[in-house]
Amino acid sequence: MLFQGIIEGKQDCNLPPLILEVNAQNKHEAYCNHFFADNNEFKDFISVTKELKSFKASGDQSIIYGLEVRVSLPELKKKMISDGILKN
Repeated sequence: MLFQGIIEGKQDCNLPPLILEVNAQNKHEAYCNHFFADNNEFKDFISVTKELKSFKASGDQSIIYGLEVRVSLPELKKKMISDGILKN
């Protein structure tokens, strides 16, 4: 979502990247490493809305699990603006 957006899935889920600048991933690496560290701030902006049941893929013995996650983009954007990552 931050650097690549969402380009697959439901039509209403197609979103452009939040950060559009060139080399943004490299430029903001330290910020993202801190933000997404265990028990850090990213958890304030997400919630699990549905846990999908597991199933076996045909011809495969592995079990697949899925989660549906909601991200509070307006709040995340405000945070990134206040942190100087995004411009207002």
